[in-house]
Amino acid sequence: MSFTKFASYVIHLLPAFVIVGSPMFASIVRYMKSSLSNELPKTYLDTARAKGISELRVIMKHATRNALNPLVSLLGMMLPTLITGSIIASYTLGLPDFGMFFIRAVRGQDQHVLTAALLFYSTFLVVGNLLADLLLVVLDPRIRYE
Repeated sequence: MSFTKFASYVIHLLPAFVIVGSPMFASIVRYMKSSLSNELPKTYLDTARAKGISELRVIMKHATRNALNPLVSLLGMMLPTLITGSIIASYTLGLPDFGMFFIRAVRGQDQHVLTAALLFYSTFLVVGNLLADLLLVVLDPRIRYE
């Protein structure tokens, strides 16, 4: 595969990326803003500022780290939303992928394919939540599994 062919793929998939990613990006930014606004007035940040740590470091190292915990949990639950968005994008743009396969199964009332797709979605949800929990253990040293 040449660079030109790869660039062509990326350019042609850009509308699908925008359709799938825009709603998720907006909700992540809104949720992060809310988490940060809850963390900023806490006293441990005042203590860090009093020690002479720069404001940027206080926000990036201390506040953002604690504000990421609820966001990581949200990301685990948003993983199936990616698949749902890909179904909408594939139907809208006519892309030949799993979404179009799922739409054809719904129209044809193929119960076996629909059951397999729902099993795939539920597995994706469970794996997403497991990954989010494991990432939470890595990010937050206060969380310990014994």
